[in-house]
Amino acid sequence: DVTINGVGITSLIQAGSAGNGIDRVMQIASGKTVTLTYIAIANGKCSGCNGGGIYNDGALTADHLTLSGNSAVVGGGIFTAGALTVTGSTFSSNTSSSYGAGIVSDSGTTVEISNSSFSGNIAGIYGGAIHSSSTTLTVKNSTFSGNSNGILNGGSSTLNLYNTIIANSTGTDCENYGTIGTEKNNLIWTGHYWENT
Repeated sequence: DVTINGVGITSLIQAGSAGNGIDRVMQIASGKTVTLTYIAIANGKCSGCNGGGIYNDGALTADHLTLSGNSAVVGGGIFTAGALTVTGSTFSSNTSSSYGAGIVSDSGTTVEISNSSFSGNIAGIYGGAIHSSSTTLTVKNSTFSGNSNGILNGGSSTLNLYNTIIANSTGTDCENYGTIGTEKNNLIWTGHYWENT
């Protein structure tokens, strides 16, 4: 197990300078457990591959993490094929040429997100903030604003959504092709009115 503790956004791990990333910032191998606390992951660039900031194939806990300015084909901020827990974190200005600029989850994983914010994450196709595929995704007490899309819950996925605001996406705020498990006390902007779920 590995734990990396920082002191906030000044504890920066990056791949190159702003706009000039040279590689993915971090990769977590299968069977490994990693905790990242109070650090920033920035300017990762994964041309032709997934996970510009972090590629997680193990078990990752992100506690007060900032992911900004990362890019990839899929999963600009984080691509996870393993368990992911995100708390008190910020995802901003990440991009993907295909889908899931903030987070992409895949392969039967479990993803839990709480007290976090997603803004300005832009995907080329869909799932600007989060794209969930074959995943159980739980989001609590979080805010999504100004992304190309909010959350896309794909086929074979289950979305649980609590006390969350999703608004001002340039595309759809919440798009579901899977199963809605639980939705409680959320505000989602439909483009015409606020929907309280």
